[in-house]
Amino acid sequence: MDIKIFDWSRGVTKTFSINPATKNLIKFLQKIQPSYDEIILFGKSFGGLIAEKAIKKNDSQKIHLIYITTPHKHNKINLPPTLSVINIYSDQDKFQKISLKLLYFCFGSQILKNTKNISLTNIKHSDFNKNINIYYKGNKIKLFDFYTKIILSKK
Repeated sequence: MDIKIFDWSRGVTKTFSINPATKNLIKFLQKIQPSYDEIILFGKSFGGLIAEKAIKKNDSQKIHLIYITTPHKHNKINLPPTLSVINIYSDQDKFQKISLKLLYFCFGSQILKNTKNISLTNIKHSDFNKNINIYYKGNKIKLFDFYTKIILSKK
């Protein structure tokens, strides 16, 4: 497994951050796709939205998407049915809930109908970046080990 990090300027405006980051991710994917049989995009928060937009403009059948605490406009995403998607979130994530209210006027969703949803408890937005202990299916596991298991389950 190779890991490539796509970093973007962050921000919430479409014009100055989301759209330029999407264009850069599309270019990045076009560059690396020939070298890989499978690509898993792991997008946290707005990074998940950027990954989703890039997938919509990319015709690759070998991409998978894992959302991490991403605010969704609807409870159903409009992505190719061949794409496997996992949506990881926490009911305690106040930042995601505020994003849903501000971006989508309270009509957004943490949960998606057409994906595998994984709810993690007692995790705040910033905790998703830390290798903290979590409980999943009654077992204690480090968060980064959990991410690794999720990623490997896509292979």
